[in-house]
Amino acid sequence: MAKKYTPRFLAVDILTRVREEGAYLSTEQDRVFREQKELSGEDRSFLYVLTYGTVEHLISVDAILRKFIRTSLRKLYPEIRSILELAIYQIFYMESVPDYAAINEAVELSRKKGRGAKSGFVNGVLRNILREKDKIRLNAHQKAELPEDLYHMWVERYGKEKTWQMADAFLAPHAITLRVNQNKITLSELKEELLQEGIETEEVSGYENVLLLKESRPLAGLSSFQNGYFYVQDLSTLDGMRALPLKAGDRVLDLCAAPGGKSLYAAELVGEDGFVTARDQNDYKVQKLNENIRRMGITNMKAELRDASVYDEDAKDAYDAVICDLPCSGLGVLSRKPELKFRYGKESEEGLIKLQRCILNQGVFYVKKGGYLLYSTCTLTAGENEENVSYITENYPEYHVEVMKEILPEASLRDGFFYCLLRRSN
Repeated sequence: MAKKYTPRFLAVDILTRVREEGAYLSTEQDRVFREQKELSGEDRSFLYVLTYGTVEHLISVDAILRKFIRTSLRKLYPEIRSILELAIYQIFYMESVPDYAAINEAVELSRKKGRGAKSGFVNGVLRNILREKDKIRLNAHQKAELPEDLYHMWVERYGKEKTWQMADAFLAPHAITLRVNQNKITLSELKEELLQEGIETEEVSGYENVLLLKESRPLAGLSSFQNGYFYVQDLSTLDGMRALPLKAGDRVLDLCAAPGGKSLYAAELVGEDGFVTARDQNDYKVQKLNENIRRMGITNMKAELRDASVYDEDAKDAYDAVICDLPCSGLGVLSRKPELKFRYGKESEEGLIKLQRCILNQGVFYVKKGGYLLYSTCTLTAGENEENVSYITENYPEYHVEVMKEILPEASLRDGFFYCLLRRSN
């Protein structure tokens, strides 16, 4: 049995792994929840809010911390840095936590983490911050909770007003929308089923098979989820799929499919006479694909373990539609993955563009004449979006753009997203 720890103790470990090791926040939260089964519902909720909130506000939190220490943040012991960051987040952003409690708990944590010699340092820094709390001023990108280079890139690309609207959207509660599995249940039936499970929903204008949760709730334990009555899917990804004119009997290939939302929707659209092949190069992700296929009761779809960057001769000219929703910098989904903002940089973007074009160089050959290539990302950079479309049309003149759209994030409604539908003429 795993040893029981306090939420703050566990939060230090989560934040340290996310910041120092590049771990994903949601993955670390899930891991801790699995291991610490004795955590009460209240403790789980506090741990989630504390870790998510600190990562979400880490730009301003670190800016405040830099004002009160003489060394660089990188020179702090990683766990001491995490303890300070968690405490600063509580002091500035959690009204439910008294300032003295945040400080006292931070000092105690430094001892529990084997850094007792630093407890005086932690106490001194936090008390100095508290004394100057009302005098602290932040600059524009720090208030927006965006890295400076990303903030200025978006201001240049979209203007200051839209950049701030996006920043506000990323900090707002993220909407949860459910696509109804129409092979198993109708929208009205699902709405009633969820209500019986204590989940209130509302219909979304313009989407005949989508329900919006009125409040965020865990869904995996619901019988309606386990029975495959719905799939959690953002409106932006649905917009991209609705641009793809699939018809009954079509064969579809999804090159980077996990966790499978687009593939599952495609399987529903092409019907029993059609078929969808969903690929991913990660064995764990393929397992998740298969889990979702089984849960949703899909019989005209299979998952395959395959690297999309490696050419597949057997797939040449074989598909009516190829979906290329490719690995990207993820800047459109910062409301769900706030840690991605710290991993963006020109060098990392250039590496992603190289990978994206490598996959596109394979995918263009799998589409039948007259068929469609759907290119999409969940990011908001010209290099990963419009410039990749130009790359396709310049190097493969048989492809022509039919629809291209960038969707900016909307608070409590949808992610940022980009898609382009191209058709092969010959």
